[in-house]
Amino acid sequence: MAKSRAGRTAQKSSSTGGNTGKTYFLGIGIDQYQSWSRLHNAVRDVKAVKALLIEDYGLRAEHTFTLFDENATRTAIIHMLEDMADRIGSTDSLLVYYAGHGHLNERQRGYWVPSDAPRDGISYYISNSTIRDYLGDIRSLHTLLISDACFSGSLFVRGERSGDLAANELAKLSSRWAICSGRHDEVVADGPKDGHSPFAESILDVLKHTDRPVITASFLFEQVRDQTRANYDQLPDGGPIQGVGHKRGQFVFRRNKTEGQVWAEAQQTNTPEAYRHYLSLFPAAAHAQEAQQQLQQLAGDKAWQLLTALPSERLKEVDQALQRIRHFCQDYPEHEQFPAAAKLGQDLEHKRQLLENFDSEFGLLAFAKKNTPYQQAARERLRELQEQAASVSTQAPEAEPAAPAAKFFAGGTAEKVRPRKDSPPPAKRSWVLLALAGLVIVVLVGWGISRMLGGSSSEADLKQRAKQTEERLYEAMKRRDPQQVKRLREEYMKLPDEYTTDLAPNLAEQWLVNYQDSLNQRSTQVEEPPDATTDPGRTTKRYLVIAGSFQQRASAEHLAQRLRGVGFDDATVEFFDNGKYAAVVVGKFDELTAARKVIAALKEKGVEAFVKRGK
Repeated sequence: MAKSRAGRTAQKSSSTGGNTGKTYFLGIGIDQYQSWSRLHNAVRDVKAVKALLIEDYGLRAEHTFTLFDENATRTAIIHMLEDMADRIGSTDSLLVYYAGHGHLNERQRGYWVPSDAPRDGISYYISNSTIRDYLGDIRSLHTLLISDACFSGSLFVRGERSGDLAANELAKLSSRWAICSGRHDEVVADGPKDGHSPFAESILDVLKHTDRPVITASFLFEQVRDQTRANYDQLPDGGPIQGVGHKRGQFVFRRNKTEGQVWAEAQQTNTPEAYRHYLSLFPAAAHAQEAQQQLQQLAGDKAWQLLTALPSERLKEVDQALQRIRHFCQDYPEHEQFPAAAKLGQDLEHKRQLLENFDSEFGLLAFAKKNTPYQQAARERLRELQEQAASVSTQAPEAEPAAPAAKFFAGGTAEKVRPRKDSPPPAKRSWVLLALAGLVIVVLVGWGISRMLGGSSSEADLKQRAKQTEERLYEAMKRRDPQQVKRLREEYMKLPDEYTTDLAPNLAEQWLVNYQDSLNQRSTQVEEPPDATTDPGRTTKRYLVIAGSFQQRASAEHLAQRLRGVGFDDATVEFFDNGKYAAVVVGKFDELTAARKVIAALKEKGVEAFVKRGK
């Protein structure tokens, strides 16, 4: 067949003018083979790419052609390529997407494997050189071949990329490009069942979420290569196909949605991502200001939701909640919940006064006079303290033995009782007791005065020191200075509890853990050779979603319980670094994309998380 294709009379193609012709799509996906092992996602990948191009990029359904499973025989594929050569004109564009098995022989020649090909029947395969011949015969302005198969990188010979030309200029020049899921000698992954292959997943993600109206073939390749390589052990390849009519141009994907359509979709989904996507495409359009306002509104809604869920049973928790409320009022002064936030802050200030005086009878006595939401609670607590004091005062000491009665003689005169010789006289004994009592009073008064004079100064110094240490701690985190962060955190935690909060040391602890994780990830990002003995279907669960790391297990357990309460049932506490840190693991996944989806869901709940790659 290659020879007959080479002998066919070629027709000249025109590369002048813009790409004003039709765009055709030929999709070939094979999961079910007669003799080869079954794949899981080839058909699903082709269908997903086709649907996305129709929905977002204006591909006409009547210009799409597909061959799936038993219909994708060698004869059917050749006939379809013949039909494309006859159907497509010099101003049209063609995108060919193949997903299925590939083969590499001992002479390093690559092949597509049709559904009816025997296991060792190389004559039934379609060689890459045959595919290049057909691409040369198709008279399109642009042809882009995307091949998701093993050993497909030998399809092309690398040439110039024309990256310095604008998209409109690239669209006017004829092009023959190929983007392949791996290098010419590389085995590529099919992906998990009912999902997508790593290569197809990257293509769909770039085409769906890139915030630009036009995407060139070179930009698509670079993004897909980087994303696939970052998440999987395979390296996509791509570039012009030389010798088949390439003239420095590129296939260009153009979004077909108008500003109004994108705005309507943003309003319908009503998410920050949708409004940011709209602004990236239309930064100066009619609804740009409204989109910014909606982003501010949604951010305020999320911040308010977090405020209402904050614990406030202890004094430190109340202080942290008050700090968050101050930030909310500063950041969202126009938010509809601003009055409610101010009222919540006022109530928490009253609650703080109650907690400060919780064990002070006279402090509660004064607080109970104020008209606050906690007036009744203060009265009840005051009654408890007064009852406790009364029960102590009513417990009379044991009665002392009565003094001996006076003895009277005949004549009615009482006998004088003489004091013991070893006892001091009563008058002298009184003076001694008075002197001792006076000395104790003088000492106590002096100690109290020095405490009052020096204590206020010491308290002010400790407050100032705590504030300065906290500020320096945040500055050290901004400068990414781990040694300084560790030292300042330890210094801050040594201060008395009444002058500090849990927020600053907890943030510093989380920062140190994240910093160490980032160093570990960079140090372990080395190229790992593919393991030919590894079963592609085996689950490794190597991507861990971690919502927080703590030195105190109780803090980790509290966060895990909170996450389970809002729907993250798999949240558990695990220990790392020889038990030094207790980490809240929300889930373990085979695919990085699945882990990122969980991180996005956590972010919606106001919980920051990160992915840690396991061994």
